[in-house]
Amino acid sequence: HFSKSDPAVFLYSRGREVEWTKVGRTEVIDNNLNPKFSTTFSMEYRFEEIQNLQFVVYDVDNKHHVDNIDKQQLLGTMECTLAEIMAAGVHLTKSLKLQGKPAGIITIHSEEVRNSNFIVDFQLSATKLDKKDVFGKSDPCIEKAKAQEGGDVTLVHTSQPIMTTLSPKADPNATPVYSFVDYIRGGCQISLITAVDFTGSNGYPSDPKSLHYIDPVKDNEYVQAIKSIASVLAPYDSDQMIPSFGFGAQIPPHFSVSHCFPLDLNTQNPEVYGVQGFLNAYQHA
Repeated sequence: HFSKSDPAVFLYSRGREVEWTKVGRTEVIDNNLNPKFSTTFSMEYRFEEIQNLQFVVYDVDNKHHVDNIDKQQLLGTMECTLAEIMAAGVHLTKSLKLQGKPAGIITIHSEEVRNSNFIVDFQLSATKLDKKDVFGKSDPCIEKAKAQEGGDVTLVHTSQPIMTTLSPKADPNATPVYSFVDYIRGGCQISLITAVDFTGSNGYPSDPKSLHYIDPVKDNEYVQAIKSIASVLAPYDSDQMIPSFGFGAQIPPHFSVSHCFPLDLNTQNPEVYGVQGFLNAYQHA
């Protein structure tokens, strides 16, 4: 090669399907190792589903057949979920991998696209405020602010001063209804706490009929539930530390029945890291 790469990014998605589906690709940027692509992709965000994404970066050697990836040179791949992107805020930065080794970084910028804005009309009031003026009642006003990404607060509305009253009532005001994404990017987090039922009704774990039976071929119902639910919620937990407990089992050292115990039996710290940590603790228990 006598020049820098001519990169383009191909985006693929996968839900419950086994195969990746191509969503689209960016433009090709010639002779650039730090490209900034202008192409955008629109996807429907579904909180309750795991929406896997794959970003594949190619050096486009054949400009006449850009979409024929067999004619291009692979530069790196990054996989994540749409939930990770939404929970990260304005942008998500992760490493590209090529044959298991770091191959640069990729940054995904995102924003919510709305077809319409829902508006709510409301009226703010207060009662029995402190008297601040020496020779009369206060002249209060009412401010409305919005929490932004990063924890900053932005003033969005201030009412006109309401003269000589300690029980003001502002004029009616309209505001948009915030979406789930607004709350997440405004600092709201979902903290996942788990507990597994080990009572006798589940059957003895070594019995293939037990709900806790560890089948080397397929997941049992508890593992399926953990993957289906915890994998959806975990991306919104910033530190990925999941308090994990069990109940209804005989635990060491005395093997008496406990109705609440750390799943990894670490009484000093019942937290495990991530969904895989939870699965490991469950399978070990």
